[in-house]
Amino acid sequence: MDDLNPYRAQHELAVSALASAVSGLQEQYDLYGLLHRFDEAKVRRTLEVTQATLEVITRERDHLVTAAQTLLLGPQLVKQMLRQHRSLLDRFLDSVTGKRYQQDSVSEADKAKHAKFLARIKELEAEIAAKQGLATTLRYDLQFLSTLNWLETDTDYATYRSQIARLEPEVQKLAAEVKRFDEHLSGPLRKRDEFRARLREAEQGLAEALRFDQQYQSARPRSVERHQIQEQCRRYFGLQDTARAYQQKSSQVADLNRELAKAEERLQTLLQRDSRIIERLVIDGNNLCNSGRGKNQRFIGLSALIALIPALKESWPASEIIVVFDPGITGKLQLSWEAVQAQLPPSVECYRVARGKSADETIVELAQSPNAFIISNDRFGEFSNRPPVKENRVFGHDITWTSILVNELWISAKYTPPECTG
Repeated sequence: MDDLNPYRAQHELAVSALASAVSGLQEQYDLYGLLHRFDEAKVRRTLEVTQATLEVITRERDHLVTAAQTLLLGPQLVKQMLRQHRSLLDRFLDSVTGKRYQQDSVSEADKAKHAKFLARIKELEAEIAAKQGLATTLRYDLQFLSTLNWLETDTDYATYRSQIARLEPEVQKLAAEVKRFDEHLSGPLRKRDEFRARLREAEQGLAEALRFDQQYQSARPRSVERHQIQEQCRRYFGLQDTARAYQQKSSQVADLNRELAKAEERLQTLLQRDSRIIERLVIDGNNLCNSGRGKNQRFIGLSALIALIPALKESWPASEIIVVFDPGITGKLQLSWEAVQAQLPPSVECYRVARGKSADETIVELAQSPNAFIISNDRFGEFSNRPPVKENRVFGHDITWTSILVNELWISAKYTPPECTG
């Protein structure tokens, strides 16, 4: 299914933002835990002890390294020095007698001692590496703590909490919008895909019908070949007349193209509904005080209007709502103008036209801007060339015994009929 739902991407972004805020809040929890558990004095004492221990074992390691080197190389160096300082005569006598100066080899005891030194050096190297790592970690912790600020931490915590409080209902609302719009799209999408499949099949049939007709026209009159083509056409389409089969398939393709265009137009209308930018809603107040039409029309007062406004505000909280009444509304309601205004939210502007003035003209005039729309069952025929009427920015409504619906806005609200009040 084509992903035409305009709310899905918004929902995914909101879910991602919420996950980021939750992760940030968890980091603040972890940070609070670190701040509460961190004993700076203890850490500094541990660092001092670690550094002192590191100095001691480093000195021991260096001493052992020197001792091990001396153990193996010392005797050879002494003998070499003695040989270099022997007299020329002694060296001549050695050469005549055939004696050679031999260096003393390292004793087994020195070898064992050297191996013991090496083992201890290895232990010390591992301990030095561990102590150095611990010292680095402790310095990092102290440095990190110095950069922390309780006030900043509290501010970040409050920020993440605020983001979560804002995003959670937004994610829920968008999830509901995704589901709602998917429901609106499912039928038209199914129709569109059905027409596309039927059209592809019909176009294939049209190509076959055209081929039969062209072959028939090119064959000799009253020939066996023509008869065979007619038989093939009959088996394929149920018609021997190739021209009629071609005409029938052409008509079918044309019909399906029209139906597909309607289905795609329906989808575009649905998408357009939810992509509207609504900055102002102008409501025909008197019109919404009546349910039914013609002889079935009855005056129901402000009940439906009062129920509709919160639903509009919920869907378009930033939009301006203006309710325009005829001068005679107070007489019909048997209420003062102040009492009429008091029944509608303070955020809604109530406007009553002066006597002798046209409420319809005022409504149309208030909806001149491109993002202004009218709610009324009046078609405003005498103002057909004015922008809101010409651009189809007038939305009708339906009022049943208990509900008011504005289908173009996908708005419905329950209301209590006057006779059920009290």
